[in-house]
Amino acid sequence: MAISSIIGTLSTFQYTQAIIIEKSDSDALQIIWLVRIINIAIAIISFFFIIFFGDLLIASLNNRLLHDYLIFLPISIFFSGQNELFRIWANRKERYSVMTLNGILTAIIVPAISIFIGLLSHSSLGLFIGLFSGQIFPSLFMWWQLSKSHSFGLGSLDLKDVKRMGLKYINFPKFGLPAEFINRFSNQLPTLMLSHFAGAGFVGAYSLSVRILGLPIQLLSSSINEVFRQRASKDYNSSGNCKPIFIKTFKTLIILAIIPTLFISIYGPKIFVFFFGSNWVQAGVFSQLLAFLFFMKFCVSPLSFVSVLANKLHFGLVMDIVTFSMSFLMLYIGLKIYKDYNLGILLYSLGYGLLYLITFAMSYYFSKGPLIVHGKD
Repeated sequence: MAISSIIGTLSTFQYTQAIIIEKSDSDALQIIWLVRIINIAIAIISFFFIIFFGDLLIASLNNRLLHDYLIFLPISIFFSGQNELFRIWANRKERYSVMTLNGILTAIIVPAISIFIGLLSHSSLGLFIGLFSGQIFPSLFMWWQLSKSHSFGLGSLDLKDVKRMGLKYINFPKFGLPAEFINRFSNQLPTLMLSHFAGAGFVGAYSLSVRILGLPIQLLSSSINEVFRQRASKDYNSSGNCKPIFIKTFKTLIILAIIPTLFISIYGPKIFVFFFGSNWVQAGVFSQLLAFLFFMKFCVSPLSFVSVLANKLHFGLVMDIVTFSMSFLMLYIGLKIYKDYNLGILLYSLGYGLLYLITFAMSYYFSKGPLIVHGKD
């Protein structure tokens, strides 16, 4: 899952962001074609990468269990890109009911498949099938729902227009791509470093904790995120700022997140033991340590889209570089120097969470629109 998330960053070159910003539907369809071409190319490249360098990757992570599954990485990358494509188009067309239903079904079906196959096979196969279905099912569902009224540009490919759109929004791969790549790397650093320093058991505990803590983001924050993007884009294009919807959205996110965060912070281990058994108490401890980070992520991540509207992609890149450096340092201190896995996760959570505060402050500043001096920008 960590490898798929990191490499999957390349699957769209971040051009999907341009789909919602572009004013013309015909040009937006050409961007869809651009994303399709990139997505397929990256999937093919990743296949050959696994063939020639798969063993080297496995050795670097110290996990031979990956050997049987890496060959499916290109399929995962392809469907993750397609899923992002459909989700952005649904957002552009304000098909929020489709997006909400897709999120709910995915949140229910994916864990159900993982548990069911896990019980039948008594192996890690359930986790793998769950990951796979979590990427394939949403893509098929969104395509089925949206194709009833949208063609997705299947009959309107124009390579000249595709190139024109690629050049028009070149800042997305130029700044957005490395920023998103580093951001995902930062998010997956605990998994990768726990795998290297602590072993698969701690990786499993951490992964379960992250999946449970991430459910509210998947079900609520992501839905609010799509609505905010659409409304903020309209407000920014029409009036030059999106401060009112920024403040309103932030207040809503705070109200939704505060009580669950306090509950997890206090009762995390007991909750995990009750639902998953005593073997998973470490996952509950991790959830306590990560509560602050996920609270900040829930409340700030949707709002950071304002930097895209304000054409401040370089800010996101700088922040992601700082975040990666800080995350690696905090984890290294805890896992390597002190050999205390809880300390490493705690330092990571606090450092990452505090950087979200900086992101929020800058996003709020950007939401007020460009600074006007004597009638000029």
